[in-house]
Amino acid sequence: MKNLDQLRLIGSGGANRAMEAELKRLAPRLLDRPKLDKPVRADPQTLLYPFDPGLAWLAANYLRTPSRALWDLALLDAPRLEPLFQQVRDYVADGNHAWLTEDARISVIVRDIGAFPAGALQVRGTVKNGLVEGAAAHHLTLTLSPEDADLVFVIRPDEAGLVLSLDLAAVSLHQRGYRLDTSEAPLKETLAAQMLILSRWDSRKEGLLDPFAGSGTIPLEAAMMAVGAPVFVPPRGPLCARWPLFHDWRAIGEKDLFPGTAPTIVANEIQTQTVEALRRNLARTGRPESVIVQQGDFRDLDAAKIKGWFGDQPGLVLSNLPFGERVGGKGRGLEDQSEDQKLIRLFEDLADFCHNLGRQWRFAFLSAHPAVEGIFGEPTMKKPMAHGSINAQFLLYEW
Repeated sequence: MKNLDQLRLIGSGGANRAMEAELKRLAPRLLDRPKLDKPVRADPQTLLYPFDPGLAWLAANYLRTPSRALWDLALLDAPRLEPLFQQVRDYVADGNHAWLTEDARISVIVRDIGAFPAGALQVRGTVKNGLVEGAAAHHLTLTLSPEDADLVFVIRPDEAGLVLSLDLAAVSLHQRGYRLDTSEAPLKETLAAQMLILSRWDSRKEGLLDPFAGSGTIPLEAAMMAVGAPVFVPPRGPLCARWPLFHDWRAIGEKDLFPGTAPTIVANEIQTQTVEALRRNLARTGRPESVIVQQGDFRDLDAAKIKGWFGDQPGLVLSNLPFGERVGGKGRGLEDQSEDQKLIRLFEDLADFCHNLGRQWRFAFLSAHPAVEGIFGEPTMKKPMAHGSINAQFLLYEW
């Protein structure tokens, strides 16, 4: 067994670059340190930092790009259930743990056990028993309560054994609490945040336009990222806010880190029902004034309307491109064309639209259609990005 005491940030495939960049942006605002230690990149979607409460609080409350924020406690190299129990018991009993409190309710989640010679239920029960008996050595009582736990322990495999962790939020960080209404093929909030970071959107100087906004994930994430808002919308919050270790950080969790930043953000969506979902999601953020909601086909946005919104400032067009559900084309002579032909025509019109905005604009997309690069040309950045089960590409274009 080995004590780890490290912060583990887990994102979707290839998220390391975006997670590290976002942490560098936010850390100086919350923590009294101008520079962070370089993380260990455990794999393309996992960053490891030495654990400290401030960094952990920042991760669980403000980071929009990771899916999970874990506190790795110990590496368990036991080959069977009996020594596994003993290692967990000894780890808890022999240490002075800041997370260990009287009458804490616990839950144990087994993500995977790899090659360990036992089933997930057996591992979960063994780890639970080890935790309870280890706490008893401190004359403290832990109670199993999966539905309302104060501490959610996670067991996951490692090359050298099993890692025992605490989940700082207890839920996936994409469950912000504002996007309860969705559209077809919704984009995860964490993925939208990664797109914003990778596109290097400067909310102090640039506007943002999403011509296919759907239920609003990209524009709403942009609005909250601009001001450095907490990830969760009240009454939601990370589980670690209950822990005495973070008592002094709780008030900070309700503050914006970049207050007063007010970029122009426009969410354009063609479908009436989806626009209403977007408006409801926007209202739940508590920031209804932060995004301009426009209903219609982006091809009907004329220069006067664009200038009325953005003036002469530079901007970014950022969008999750349609996969066939939001093509439109009514009244444009496309009714007899196949869905793929409509998509290609749509992308051609979008390319014209983007280029007509002028050289002060950049554009970036998440796309799974092979025709996009041929239409828009060679991107400045091309990065694989998994959109659910779809293997997509993040494409950034700059003049």
